[in-house]
Order: sequence, then C-alpha cells, then structure tokens
Amino acid sequence: RLGLKELDAKTLRHFGIGTMIHRFIQQEVALGHIGKAVEFEKQVELEVGGIKFTGHVDCFDGETVYDFKTSSQAEISAKYDNIGYNWQLNIYRAALCVEKMKLVYIDKRDLSVIEKDVPLVNLIKITEFCKKVMTACVKYKETGEFPAGDNCFMCRGEVSKK
Repeated sequence: RLGLKELDAKTLRHFGIGTMIHRFIQQEVALGHIGKAVEFEKQVELEVGGIKFTGHVDCFDGETVYDFKTSSQAEISAKYDNIGYNWQLNIYRAALCVEKMKLVYIDKRDLSVIEKDVPLVNLIKITEFCKKVMTACVKYKETGEFPAGDNCFMCRGEVSKK
C-alpha cells in the first residue's frame, strides 16, 4: 500500500470484497450496536510535526471515533493490541478533537460484536515513526533495499520475504 509494488488483480478483488463487507458492517451491524445517530466515512485531515495525515473515519457519533474490523475469531483478535489500529484511531480522534476511541470487532462467523477502548498515544511518537518510514521508502526507491526493521509483526513478515 506504500506504492512499493504493483497490486495484482487477485489482491484488488480482495480489496473490493473487503469494501463491500465493510459497507454491510457499517450499515447493518454497527448501527444496531451503537444505537445512536452517527456519521460514516467522515473525512479528516491533521498536520503534526510537518506530516499531513488524511483519512476517513469509519464511524463518528460526535464524541467517539469507531473503527470496524472483521475477524474470523473476533474474541481472539480483540485480545491483542494492534499498534497500527491504535495509532490510526489516535490520529482520527486528534483531528476531530475528541478523546474517546473504540475498535469494534465483528465476527465473520455470526456477526457478534466485541468493542474495545483504544488508549491515548502521543502524536509525536506516531510522527517520529512515520518519518522513519518515509525515509525508508525513499531509500528503497533509490537502492531497492528494505531497512532492517524492528521486531514488530509486519517487519518480521515483510523483511523475511526478501
């Protein structure tokens, strides 16, 4: 997704299916779970430390930012802290000037819902990481070399594919 490689037709089809499932989750499952008026796909922009973040909030009720995630085992997914999800929601909540954020896991097996509060994260930490990623992307385009990475899940998977 960083533009480091072309996406094949199969991957693009998976993204399309994911978008359709996401729309269904928003319109059918989430509305019943949240139980109040909300705005879907709210566009946000935020600039911090010279980096401009843009995105679309899955759901916003005026007080809380919600992000929907589907899982074939929602109860297991909800047990783990996903730094990427947490940071994404922290950017959205800062852009909307609110404090509350929730990850909403929807189980693909039975559409059950598990809601999880997201901890506040210092935006400077997020922007410092983003600057490292941006530097690594420039280096990759120049040299074709991935950075060494750290021990996070994504780096272990991507670096091991070299």
